[in-house]
Amino acid sequence: NSIDERNCTSPLRDDFDFESSYTIRKIETSGLGHFLPMKPCNVAPIDGPVFFFDLDNTLYPKSSGISELMVHRIELFFVNYLKLPLDESRILGARFYQDYGLAIKGLIKHFSIDPIEYDRFVDGGLPLDEILKPEKSLIELLNNLSKKGSCWIFTNAGKSHALRVLKLLQLETFFSGIIYCDYSEENFPHKPDRLAFARAMQCAGVTDLRKCFFFDDSIGNIRTAQEIGWNVVFINEDSNTKTSSKDQINASLEILTSDPDEKKENLDHLTTFTTINRIEDLENVLKGIL
Repeated sequence: NSIDERNCTSPLRDDFDFESSYTIRKIETSGLGHFLPMKPCNVAPIDGPVFFFDLDNTLYPKSSGISELMVHRIELFFVNYLKLPLDESRILGARFYQDYGLAIKGLIKHFSIDPIEYDRFVDGGLPLDEILKPEKSLIELLNNLSKKGSCWIFTNAGKSHALRVLKLLQLETFFSGIIYCDYSEENFPHKPDRLAFARAMQCAGVTDLRKCFFFDDSIGNIRTAQEIGWNVVFINEDSNTKTSSKDQINASLEILTSDPDEKKENLDHLTTFTTINRIEDLENVLKGIL
C-alpha cells in the first residue's frame, strides 16, 4: 500500500478528560493530530488490543549511544544556527528541555527557528546507518503482536526520523502507523502531555483505555499513561527487576521534580508496574495477558 499522510480527523478539546470508567464515550471536535498510516487506517473503535511503542531507546537499546549523539547534534545546532558558544548552548538546551519538554519548543518560541531545518540537522544528521541493524528477536516479537492487535509508533520525534529507524530495523510492515510530533504545528502536544495520549488514541481508533498497551523508556511518559488507565511496561535497560517498587519509582521521579510533597502525591496514585530491560523481553510479560 502506498503511504499517504493525513490528519487524524477525530478532534479534541485542549481540556480533554479521560473518564475514570476506563472507556471514553465521546470525543469532542477540535484539534489536528498528525499521523502517518502505514496500512489502511481504521479510525473506528477496534476490538483487539492496541500496542503503542515509543521509538528511541525502546525499539533499540539505550546503550547504542544514539541519545548521546542526539544531544550533541542539538548542541551543535545551537552553536551553528544561534552562534552561541558550546557551554552556553548546553545550558540553554538543558533549560529548554526542562521548561518545555523538548529543546525544539524553546527554540521555536524564543528564536523562531525553522523546524524542518532543525529536524534535518539534528535527527537527519545522526549516523543511524552505522548503528542500527535488524534484530531477529525483535522482528519476531512485532510479527506476533501485529497478529493479535494493532501496533503503533508513538514518538516525540519527527516523521522522517521515525521512518528512518523503522526502515533500518526492518519493522515497517508490522506497524499500522506512526503518531509523531509535527514540529511545524503551533504548540504541538508531546508526551507526557495528556493531550498527546488522547490524540494517539484517536489516530489508532481506540476508545477503551483498557485495550491500550504502552511501552516506553521514560518514567514521565509511563506515569502519565498509567494515570489515565493504559497498561504500561517500562523499558529500563539499567533495571535488574521485572517489577518496579515504589522506592524505584521514587528514585526515578527525582529527575522530574524536586518537591517532596509533589513526589509523595504522585506516588500515592501510582501503583507498581512491570519493568523489563529490553523490548525483546515483552512477549514473556504479555503472555499471561493476551
